[in-house]
Amino acid sequence: MTVFLLGSGDVAVHSAIAMDEAGMAALEAIGRPSWIFVPNTLHGSDASWYSDRYPSARVLVPADARATLFEKLHRIDGSLDDDWPEMFRGEVAVVPLRGTRIAEVAFVHGPSRTLVLTDAVFNYRERDLPRLSRMLMRANRAYDRFGPSRLFTTFVVSDRNAFSDSIDALLEHDFDRVIMSHGRVLATGGKTAVREAFSSLFLGRDAGRG
Repeated sequence: MTVFLLGSGDVAVHSAIAMDEAGMAALEAIGRPSWIFVPNTLHGSDASWYSDRYPSARVLVPADARATLFEKLHRIDGSLDDDWPEMFRGEVAVVPLRGTRIAEVAFVHGPSRTLVLTDAVFNYRERDLPRLSRMLMRANRAYDRFGPSRLFTTFVVSDRNAFSDSIDALLEHDFDRVIMSHGRVLATGGKTAVREAFSSLFLGRDAGRG
């Protein structure tokens, strides 16, 4: 889970994870969440737990996943694509990653030059996971490297041209740090790392374009 403390004073939780009361007290010391961002179809399991705890918080989901998530969440108050609050524009940009089966949306926090991703990249290192998990992640090309997993590039990306256009749009934004849901924060060099991580996926991407 990533927590945004926005210039307006609003607190937003991204990829919400239910915590014990000590964890929730630490979160509320920053501020009571007023926004719940569901970044893709796979990371919304605890969004309803948060929306029940904070009934005034607004739940925003990817527009492409609204129908899928409608049956899973207690409520949806809008989409990240179409209902992004005007007061956040210029501070946090949302970039839908088109051409994926999970409808992931990326976030770029301008003041800290931070890109927030969910499942598009992994960055596990050394002994971050137990031995068996490390073996499985290595088979998935998701260990000791920054980048997308084998499952992501093979099964999650459904339209490489659309996805590559989304990465191009993402790289137009100014960011250096990358936070992802699986692995260590990449403290610097994020733009170069993202460009290099997806470059091989896009070789020959224009084949078949009209």
